[in-house]
Amino acid sequence: MNDDFFIEKTLELAARGRGEVSPNPLVGCVIVKDGEIIGEGYHKKFGDKHAEVNAIENCKRDPAGATLYVNLEPCSHHGKTPPCTGLIIEKKIARVVIGMQDPNILVNGKGISILRNAGIETSLSGKFSECREINRFFVKNITEKKPYITLKAAQTLDGKIADPDGLSKWLSSAKSRVLVHKLRAEYDAVMAGSGTVKSDDPLLNVRDAEGRDPHVVLLDKDLTVSPESSLFHLRSKRKIFIITSEKFRENKQYTEQYSRSATEIIFVPEIENPAGGDFIHLDLDSALSKLSAAGIASVLVEGGAGIFSSLISGNLFDELMVFISPRLLGGGKDFFSSAKRLSVEEAVRLKLHRIEQIEDDILAIYRKQ
Repeated sequence: MNDDFFIEKTLELAARGRGEVSPNPLVGCVIVKDGEIIGEGYHKKFGDKHAEVNAIENCKRDPAGATLYVNLEPCSHHGKTPPCTGLIIEKKIARVVIGMQDPNILVNGKGISILRNAGIETSLSGKFSECREINRFFVKNITEKKPYITLKAAQTLDGKIADPDGLSKWLSSAKSRVLVHKLRAEYDAVMAGSGTVKSDDPLLNVRDAEGRDPHVVLLDKDLTVSPESSLFHLRSKRKIFIITSEKFRENKQYTEQYSRSATEIIFVPEIENPAGGDFIHLDLDSALSKLSAAGIASVLVEGGAGIFSSLISGNLFDELMVFISPRLLGGGKDFFSSAKRLSVEEAVRLKLHRIEQIEDDILAIYRKQ
């Protein structure tokens, strides 16, 4: 068993923290001595012990002289917990293999330097791509101060996300809908527009899978969504962020109506819609920066078409996830009905990340090149 084998094991452990540790990264740790795993652990919850600490505490033998494997560079600064580098040195671990450097400027290479200066053999593994993939939410948020944005939609074979009357429920299969609920549990927040909330009255919670409910981001430029909507009254630990126009900042008549729920109102300027056209749009770039500052590292955008169009036209997304249903409507609402019209040369280019079949649906996942 080589180093890459044990780094893959750290990734399996790290994945157990999905939905619990954000905005911290997903981290797993394995300690090996004489070819035997003597301790393992992972970061279980935001603010709790780091993976290295849990692995060391779980050791069934003295870790002195052992090799420690971890998918992300050990922290070297005091945050909610003491630095892991100090504990590794204290326990006389002889060798450390790291999946990738931490992009956080408070760590970035410092943890490696501290360990090497203490005489510990420290190296990077060959599993950088896999280690970055599991923490793509963290990497985007920590380096750009904006959450990772995934656009998720169900559409027919002819590209419609709703019929001519605006009805869109149950376009995709039951198994596809279960997967969406699993996704909600992994993202920090789900985003929807006022039109979707007013027409469907969704809960935007996790029902058909295990996991905690995501926070909700509601884009409501004119504060027209009723505070009696179902999503405001679901008993949950989640918070609801309402993104609205700066013009309402001093208007208590509007903002106080949401005070009964766990609601935070974020005010942003109005700008010309990046998708084109004459109507005024919220500054989504500013909104995303403010969500990041509030601790939101990832957002699953569930509609509607106007939000999809604006985020794509503004180049404010990272991933596109489309469930394609084997139906033909012949008419209805397009996925990008408000998108800026581009020539073939100007077209937004995406790279296929994965494709899979779910019952009779096709799930296609694309990322920006």
